[in-house]
Amino acid sequence: NKIPDVPKYTPTRSIERSAVVGCGTMGRGIAMTFANAGIPVTVFDVSQEALDKGLQTIQQQYAATVAKGRLSPPEMDTRLASISTTLDYTDLADADIVVEAVFEDMLLKKEVFRALDTVCQPNAILATNTSTLDINEIAAATNRPQQVIGTHFFSPAHIMKLMENVRGGHTSPETIASVMALAKRLGKIGV
Repeated sequence: NKIPDVPKYTPTRSIERSAVVGCGTMGRGIAMTFANAGIPVTVFDVSQEALDKGLQTIQQQYAATVAKGRLSPPEMDTRLASISTTLDYTDLADADIVVEAVFEDMLLKKEVFRALDTVCQPNAILATNTSTLDINEIAAATNRPQQVIGTHFFSPAHIMKLMENVRGGHTSPETIASVMALAKRLGKIGV
């Protein structure tokens, strides 16, 4: 919790709306993580089929949790209502943080980050769930490398507690502090 070059009282950005790019296994789990914390989330994917399949899987996972008595039906309905889907990047414009969760392909990730850079609000944090690729190279695809950070969730993201936050060479103290605070709000152990 103590980061030597990020003072304890570094200002943090308010994160009230989120977005996830990719509705595969990781994207679904990350979306559920935001919904579980009461943060509305918009999930983007390139096909309606992928979004429909992803939302169906999310509904099934919540229903299984209700069946086990760990979640009430009204809580499930509230969480599901806080998840929206889109095929249009411009629908992510009001997100305070966008977490990219697409395939581990650098060209694809850079394409996603270039698109996000053009549509997202100027102070939005752009995060990647990559576990192996260079954050600096991804950040270089944007005009805001100070707001790019790695947020590596572990599968299944809505259950696993660890959230590995990876700074780039230009990631600002404010971005780091904001993501570390977000980890706590999501019920994760941010490292």
